[in-house]
Amino acid sequence: MIDAALVVQGGGTRGAFAAGVLDVLMEEGLSFTDVYGTSAGALTACNFISGDLGRSRYIVTELMGDRRFISVGHFLMTGNLFNFKYLFRVVPKKKSPFNEDAFFRSPVNFYAVSTCLEDGTVAYLPKTANRNKTYRCLASSASLPLFSKPVKIDGKKYLDGGQLAPFPYKKPLSENKEKIVIILTREFGFVQPTVKEKTARKALRKYRKYPEFVQSYIHSAEVFNRDMREVEELEKQGRVFVIRPDIPPTVGIAERDMKKLEELYEQGKEACRRRIAALRVYLDA
Repeated sequence: MIDAALVVQGGGTRGAFAAGVLDVLMEEGLSFTDVYGTSAGALTACNFISGDLGRSRYIVTELMGDRRFISVGHFLMTGNLFNFKYLFRVVPKKKSPFNEDAFFRSPVNFYAVSTCLEDGTVAYLPKTANRNKTYRCLASSASLPLFSKPVKIDGKKYLDGGQLAPFPYKKPLSENKEKIVIILTREFGFVQPTVKEKTARKALRKYRKYPEFVQSYIHSAEVFNRDMREVEELEKQGRVFVIRPDIPPTVGIAERDMKKLEELYEQGKEACRRRIAALRVYLDA
């Protein structure tokens, strides 16, 4: 195991790119002491830690077409677009096996990144021996504002971490982690558009009891773009190692076109294979 941090960006089904990268890292036998994931990045990172080669591809490609996992009907009935009970309880037993024991026994320090509603701050929620709590942490990281109910953990409410830490490199950076590998699901130079006024008004109404959270949501694009520019500068300095798409992904956040998703997954594999030699030099591995 390499003393380094692995950071995985979310982005819904654009996580197919990260899934391809992670599968190649597994094939190459690379593992990291610390792993951070936001939203879909957290879900795919779990399969990397458990050693389930190919499972992340299933989660962000085939599962997105399964109406038992994602549907408007489920949203109307429960307030949640995603059925996480189906993801964490049914899928591992009947659809795509998950080596749960390997994941929880792994010495890897894993963090699912979320946003706290009460104060609008980023939360790095660690994997613990409490399996149900860990699954709630994962669910909170991937629970989209306006489309999901907040997830309660230790008395606090959480939603998607993407608005404050879309690619959570700042924690390992602040802890002076010498080696940080970042998997991005957006191309170099990408600029996130600002939250639309109509969407902002919806957030103001829905989360009026949580003004700090609303502000972090409304200004999430500013955070994204600032962090993206900082990562690009850190990459130039050789401080971090980044694997990203070479061309802008044509896949949306909730894409159901299997051909597009498979192509993006293969792009992730190819991007990682092209850079694997340079990555080993960076890691001294």
